[in-house]
Amino acid sequence: MTSPPARRLRVLESVAAPGPTVKYVDQVVRYAPDDIAFSFFSWKTALFGRYEVFHVHWPESLVRDKSPRRDKRKQLLFRLLLMRLTLFRTRVVRTVHNLQPHGGVTPVQQRLLARLDGITSTWVHLNDCTPSESGGEVVVIPHGDYQEQLGVLPARDAVPGRFLFIGRIEPYKQVGRLIAAMQDAGRAGESLRIVGSAAAPLRAELETLLSQWSREDVDASARFAFVSDEEMVEEITAAECVVLPYSEMHNSGIALVALSLGRPVIVPDGCVNRALAEEVGEGWVLLFDGDFNAATIASARSQLARRSSIAPDLRGREWQKIAAEYARVFRGGGPAT
Repeated sequence: MTSPPARRLRVLESVAAPGPTVKYVDQVVRYAPDDIAFSFFSWKTALFGRYEVFHVHWPESLVRDKSPRRDKRKQLLFRLLLMRLTLFRTRVVRTVHNLQPHGGVTPVQQRLLARLDGITSTWVHLNDCTPSESGGEVVVIPHGDYQEQLGVLPARDAVPGRFLFIGRIEPYKQVGRLIAAMQDAGRAGESLRIVGSAAAPLRAELETLLSQWSREDVDASARFAFVSDEEMVEEITAAECVVLPYSEMHNSGIALVALSLGRPVIVPDGCVNRALAEEVGEGWVLLFDGDFNAATIASARSQLARRSSIAPDLRGREWQKIAAEYARVFRGGGPAT
């Protein structure tokens, strides 16, 4: 007599289903053991679907919208979701990607998010530098690498002297400072490449800066658009170095993408990035302190030749291990499988 199939634990992710580009949550789902069943966010599923665990990423996206009408609607639906989670005693697991929401939140949104924090049972930190929240268990599960997912896509040879910014362009990422720094500090034959989507006002500002580019011996080009994984791999591998001149950074998926593809990164100094620099080996994570400027470029240039190995050391960031750790958290403890 055969045994009935084991009941699967149902987990609702707070983000959309996997799409054509690699995202963090895709790998958690892809490598999960068979006893975990995932669904992806819609308000209908969140309010009326069947699930035992709610896995939250970037919760601010659940309470704010650029449209005032949709913003109010989201906040009403979020209140209903809080009631449902409390009534059914649903376990809430929160992965902390950022210390604070980028773009900020209103006092009303902050109060709603605080209520979600209050019913969160487990906090997943991606590093040992994230401060602990009050209440709930804290588990550290490192961000995975992208060697397996992106390393199979066609790559290009690095163009000597090419500095690349890639990713969605936001004001805090200081791309304007990068343009100014390269104009001041670029050497003959070097180049600056900017790739990423930007809101119309910021894009216009950066296009104006590039139109005023005065260096004939240093090339500067931009593609203000969202790019596919294939195009991202081509852009990153064609660069000698990826530059992320952010005013602040806690965790960075794009930094790990660059390292996974064998390209060093320039990133702001901080606890997380210092630990990453020690982990992957000398010369792969180049830190800058204070404002990003011409001196930052000059310092990074001198460090690029001092890499300690032909590839960064990313051992311990395998997604199979990470997914198993998440499964343990979703189950409420017990051994990872």
